[in-house]
Amino acid sequence: MRAGGGAGFLRPQNIEPAAPGQGQQFDVAPGQENADVSRREWLGRYVDMYRAGMLKGGLIGQMPQEDLGKPLRGTAPPPGTNIPPGLVQFQPQPPPAAATPPPA
Repeated sequence: MRAGGGAGFLRPQNIEPAAPGQGQQFDVAPGQENADVSRREWLGRYVDMYRAGMLKGGLIGQMPQEDLGKPLRGTAPPPGTNIPPGLVQFQPQPPPAAATPPPA
Protein backbone atom coordinates (compact mmCIF):
# COMPACT_ATOMS: atom_id res chain seq x y z
CA MET A 1 0.00 0.00 0.00
CA ARG A 2 1.70 3.18 -1.16
CA ALA A 3 0.35 6.65 -0.84
CA GLY A 4 1.88 9.46 -2.81
CA GLY A 5 3.88 11.66 -0.45
CA GLY A 6 3.24 9.43 2.57
CA ALA A 7 5.71 9.80 5.41
CA GLY A 8 8.26 7.01 5.81
CA PHE A 9 7.32 6.25 9.41
CA LEU A 10 3.68 5.43 8.57
CA ARG A 11 4.20 1.84 7.49
CA PRO A 12 1.46 -0.62 6.52
CA GLN A 13 0.18 -2.67 9.46
CA ASN A 14 -0.29 -6.43 9.27
CA ILE A 15 -3.31 -7.98 10.94
CA GLU A 16 -0.98 -10.42 12.77
CA PRO A 17 2.82 -10.28 13.20
CA ALA A 18 4.58 -11.61 10.11
CA ALA A 19 7.93 -11.55 8.34
CA PRO A 20 8.59 -8.55 6.08
CA GLY A 21 6.70 -8.87 2.81
CA GLN A 22 4.46 -11.61 4.20
CA GLY A 23 1.19 -11.56 6.08
CA GLN A 24 -2.09 -9.83 5.35
CA GLN A 25 -2.27 -6.06 5.65
CA PHE A 26 -5.16 -4.37 7.41
CA ASP A 27 -8.00 -3.43 5.02
CA VAL A 28 -6.03 -4.54 1.91
CA ALA A 29 -7.10 -7.42 -0.33
CA PRO A 30 -4.47 -10.16 -0.81
CA GLY A 31 -2.32 -9.36 -3.84
CA GLN A 32 -3.08 -5.62 -3.67
CA GLU A 33 -0.41 -4.74 -1.09
CA ASN A 34 1.66 -2.69 -3.55
CA ALA A 35 -1.22 -1.14 -5.51
CA ASP A 36 -1.29 2.64 -5.73
CA VAL A 37 -4.08 4.19 -3.68
CA SER A 38 -5.29 7.75 -3.45
CA ARG A 39 -4.20 9.84 -0.49
CA ARG A 40 -7.78 9.95 0.72
CA GLU A 41 -8.12 6.15 0.65
CA TRP A 42 -4.76 5.73 2.42
CA LEU A 43 -5.77 8.20 5.14
CA GLY A 44 -9.12 6.42 5.51
CA ARG A 45 -7.32 3.12 6.09
CA TYR A 46 -5.07 4.78 8.64
CA VAL A 47 -8.07 6.20 10.51
CA ASP A 48 -9.70 2.74 10.43
CA MET A 49 -6.53 1.22 11.94
CA TYR A 50 -6.66 3.83 14.72
CA ARG A 51 -10.32 3.07 15.42
CA ALA A 52 -9.57 -0.67 15.48
CA GLY A 53 -6.94 -0.05 18.17
CA MET A 54 -3.99 -1.10 16.02
CA LEU A 55 -2.04 2.10 16.70
CA LYS A 56 -2.38 2.05 20.49
CA GLY A 57 0.76 3.39 22.11
CA GLY A 58 2.22 4.52 18.80
CA LEU A 59 2.36 7.85 17.02
CA ILE A 60 -1.24 8.68 17.92
CA GLY A 61 -3.21 7.28 20.80
CA GLN A 62 -0.26 7.32 23.18
CA MET A 63 -0.76 5.85 26.61
CA PRO A 64 -1.07 8.12 29.66
CA GLN A 65 1.95 8.48 31.93
CA GLU A 66 0.11 6.68 34.75
CA ASP A 67 0.04 3.50 32.64
CA LEU A 68 3.84 3.27 32.38
CA GLY A 69 5.16 0.17 34.09
CA LYS A 70 1.84 -1.67 33.75
CA PRO A 71 1.23 -4.46 31.21
CA LEU A 72 -0.85 -3.61 28.16
CA ARG A 73 -4.30 -5.14 28.11
CA GLY A 74 -4.13 -8.65 26.68
CA THR A 75 -0.33 -8.89 26.95
CA ALA A 76 0.22 -9.85 30.60
CA PRO A 77 3.07 -12.36 31.02
CA PRO A 78 2.48 -15.75 32.65
CA PRO A 79 2.47 -15.79 36.47
CA GLY A 80 5.94 -16.00 38.00
CA THR A 81 7.68 -14.11 35.17
CA ASN A 82 10.46 -11.81 36.44
CA ILE A 83 9.69 -8.28 35.21
CA PRO A 84 12.32 -5.54 35.71
CA PRO A 85 11.02 -2.32 37.30
CA GLY A 86 11.51 -0.20 34.16
CA LEU A 87 11.42 3.57 34.54
CA VAL A 88 11.44 3.90 38.32
CA GLN A 89 10.69 7.63 38.23
CA PHE A 90 7.22 6.88 36.83
CA GLN A 91 6.34 4.08 39.26
CA PRO A 92 3.56 4.85 41.77
CA GLN A 93 4.61 5.54 45.33
CA PRO A 94 4.39 2.50 47.65
CA PRO A 95 1.63 2.63 50.26
CA PRO A 96 2.74 3.95 53.66
CA ALA A 97 3.87 1.27 56.08
CA ALA A 98 1.54 0.54 58.96
CA ALA A 99 2.77 2.00 62.25
CA THR A 100 4.07 -0.70 64.57
CA PRO A 101 3.10 -0.42 68.23
CA PRO A 102 5.95 0.18 70.70
CA PRO A 103 7.25 -2.93 72.47
CA ALA A 104 5.54 -3.67 75.79
